[in-house]
Amino acid sequence: MIEDNLFSPPKDSTPKSFKLGTVVTAGDEEATVLFTGETSATSKYYRSVKSYTPVTGDHVILAWFSGTGIILGNY
Repeated sequence: MIEDNLFSPPKDSTPKSFKLGTVVTAGDEEATVLFTGETSATSKYYRSVKSYTPVTGDHVILAWFSGTGIILGNY
C-alpha cells in the first residue's frame, strides 16, 4: 500500500539546531537578524560569541540553545 503523503511528506516539526540570516541592526556583541526565508527582521537582539562583532549586512549562522539563538559568526 502506498501512503497518501508519499509525494507530500509532513513538515518536519523538529526544532532546528542552526539558522541562517542577515544582520539588520548591529550592536557591540548583539544584533537583530532577518532569518533566511522570512520577510521581516526580528525585534529581539541575539548575542554573538566574543570573537565576532556583528556588522550590518553580514550573513550569519546562529546556534540554537534553550530557546534562543547565539550568533556564531559570518559566512
